[in-house]
Amino acid sequence: MAHKSQTELRNMLQTAATKVVVGGMYAHYKQPELTYKVAGLVIWEATDEVAVLYEAQYGERITFARALDVWLEKVAWQGETVPRFSRVEE
Repeated sequence: MAHKSQTELRNMLQTAATKVVVGGMYAHYKQPELTYKVAGLVIWEATDEVAVLYEAQYGERITFARALDVWLEKVAWQGETVPRFSRVEE
């Protein structure tokens, strides 16, 4: 697979930054009392996808990565359609 150019990747990151706030606090729909801080937006090297790098603000404060498309998904939960992650006040 041919990789995208650095210009294309930069543009993808800039677009993602309009959808996810780096440094922002977010909650996952299943446990909204547990929050995560977005550490950055990165390129998943194998696929050239944008991914969200985020750190749990509880427990061992583990850092995770999730594809941007999945981060932004709406999911069915308790009879409603809700965002997978929602921004919360800090």
